[in-house]
Amino acid sequence: MKTLEVTNLSKKFKSNDFYSLENASFYMESGDVLGLVGRNGAGKSTLLKCIAKSYNPTSGQILYKGKDIYSGDNILSDMGIMISPFFYSYMTVKENLELYLDIHNKKEYKRNIDDILNLVDLYGKKNNKPENFSFGMKQRLTLAMTLVDEPDFLIMDEPFVGLDPYGVQELIDILNKWVKEKNVSMIISSHQLNELESICNRYIMIDHGHLKCVDLKDEEALEDLFREQRRNKND
Repeated sequence: MKTLEVTNLSKKFKSNDFYSLENASFYMESGDVLGLVGRNGAGKSTLLKCIAKSYNPTSGQILYKGKDIYSGDNILSDMGIMISPFFYSYMTVKENLELYLDIHNKKEYKRNIDDILNLVDLYGKKNNKPENFSFGMKQRLTLAMTLVDEPDFLIMDEPFVGLDPYGVQELIDILNKWVKEKNVSMIISSHQLNELESICNRYIMIDHGHLKCVDLKDEEALEDLFREQRRNKND
């Protein structure tokens, strides 16, 4: 079953004379973990923000579980979106999670707060305010808010940026555990392909707003993707 289907998606900002995203098409099935790879400015965030309804596309269609995401409200209600930090520094960790659930009318998921904080290793900090947290701890708090209402689908934009190697591995371990236990689908972007190798089963390369889809089973195509990513890194 196709969980997400993107067809001929394009985005052109009024201030630009070029398309940031042009004729992008791909699909995801239930349980897919899709890696979106491309250097900074390639169009990764533009694509993810269109899927998350933060941007209105210039043209094209996005179907989630068979429904056009712009055809009504609450179609993305079971999506977890981690595109930018969204917490209040003057509130405690626990209060941030409670407020998030209150705002989204999902109070029944407050039962998950302690378990999620244990998962992201913030349980001992639940009564602390994040204003003095390290970057990695703030990332884990944002992740906790993304996961607390048990989403079926995750969108994650560059979640590894700013993390040291230990923090990257820690986040990968958390995501792998969540995918395995919850059988969620996920699209996760990074400008480093090696950060995605241990979690993704499919990959997309994006360059100057154009997509190149690769199936993990196609070893030759996957190796081309690795070579292209390394070449781009050295440009």
